[in-house]
Amino acid sequence: MRRALLAAIVALATGCSVPVAGPTTPDDAAIAKLRDGRLDAFATHKAILFEMTDRLPGARVLDGRWGLEHFAAGIPKGRERGLPALSAALAALQADGTVARAVARAGVRGTDAGTVR
Repeated sequence: MRRALLAAIVALATGCSVPVAGPTTPDDAAIAKLRDGRLDAFATHKAILFEMTDRLPGARVLDGRWGLEHFAAGIPKGRERGLPALSAALAALQADGTVARAVARAGVRGTDAGTVR
């Protein structure tokens, strides 16, 4: 169970998306437009931007941010008694470095694991 919970937390914390079926991703179109001058800039999640810069020599990700996404874990209605256990598990995975190690192992850049509230 700990592994499944960790996978869900990392997916939420990193903003990783499900791969798009087919030969291209939406980012491919943006990269092509940046490459040929039809776009001067592109904004999206930092993790995606860093992946895009790997494919665009000379491109860079600007410091700071233009927005912030918050992710949450939830429980079904009627099962509120499980909230303390979920909160404790999330806090423990962050406190012991599990989330940070998983993010690093995945090679995701531009992510802040944040805190459990």
